[in-house]
Amino acid sequence: MNECPDISETRAHIFVAGHEILKAAEGVLNYCKSYVESTGNIKDHSNMLVLFSKGITIARELGNSMVKEFPSKCGAGKIFNYFCEIVENEIRQDKASKKTVKNKHPAKARKKRRS
Repeated sequence: MNECPDISETRAHIFVAGHEILKAAEGVLNYCKSYVESTGNIKDHSNMLVLFSKGITIARELGNSMVKEFPSKCGAGKIFNYFCEIVENEIRQDKASKKTVKNKHPAKARKKRRS
């Protein structure tokens, strides 16, 4: 059976999407594990901690195997994530600078409101 080029490209996109889903699952499991650890009842929730740890390991191993399969696609995803972080930081800095400009002369702002 001959594969058309679209099938191999589609397969690559599915692997990349799967990798992203596994990274998200790993993040959620890490959050859940740290939340349970921070509650202080580790003895009561030891089964949950074991479950979260195993899930994290499985998600990490599967994600790493996908990176080995399609490293260039996953690398592009990392670059995109880095770009998004930079943009998000710029937006935060812009908002913070606008707040400081607004609060530079609070007395003048109060006088304008009274008029």
